[in-house]
Amino acid sequence: MRFGWYLSVGGAAEEAIAAERHGFDLAWIDDDAMSATALAASLAVVTNGLRIGVTATVGHDHPIELAEEAAVADLALGGRLILGIRPVAGAEDGVAEVLDLLQECFASHPFEHRGQRWAVPANLEQNVFNLEDLVRVTPATAQFELPVWVVGVAGRGAAAERGLGIVADADETPADLAGWWSETTDAHPHLVRRIRRSAIWEPPVERGRVVVDDAVDQLRSLQRAIGLDVVIVSCERGSSSAAVMSDITRFVRPLVQLDRLPPGLEAHWSETHDR
Repeated sequence: MRFGWYLSVGGAAEEAIAAERHGFDLAWIDDDAMSATALAASLAVVTNGLRIGVTATVGHDHPIELAEEAAVADLALGGRLILGIRPVAGAEDGVAEVLDLLQECFASHPFEHRGQRWAVPANLEQNVFNLEDLVRVTPATAQFELPVWVVGVAGRGAAAERGLGIVADADETPADLAGWWSETTDAHPHLVRRIRRSAIWEPPVERGRVVVDDAVDQLRSLQRAIGLDVVIVSCERGSSSAAVMSDITRFVRPLVQLDRLPPGLEAHWSETHDR
């Protein structure tokens, strides 16, 4: 299991630096006051190997605009971007087409798209010059295949049908996720290994420190539910953030992974790392 840190927009740079220092694999940004992809690109100068995930809302603007922004951010980050999408209310039915169009954009070869909502090239009546049969989105991404994940419930089925990643919201229970995953493995057994399964998780915290045993139990429940690949840690901002990062790195992460090693090692580790 890999660990990510859910960034606040106001303190994204400082938190990303701290997350990388504490050994986190990923930092995640939501699309709030500003473009998440632009903020992600700005983190290129303060991070080195940390992957940066973003949540971009889709449904109003043309997907090609998002693809261009994501490509620029991925180039700035040297191939470290993960693009998460969440449909706005009322646009849930269009997620499948957005996913298809984004994948065509990131393939870096000329294409055309004729969907229920979007037509590329548009070939509008007013486009009287330079009419094209195919288009290519530029610039090309730094990665050969930029990861596209669906955040939240809406559009999750479309992501699974295409072997793309999913990010569960913090309020989704392991039982709900287990039911969805069971149905998905039955419906798409050939794609199961490709689907990256992530979840936003709020760790139990008391007096500014993580309740380690409860945290480990919760994460193991998520592991059993969907075989969790990435957990994105979300907690209240404040002076305790550094302590939470430290507790996750020093105690929670090793304990979650130690259950796969020979019996007795976990108990020995707990004894020698008693805080």
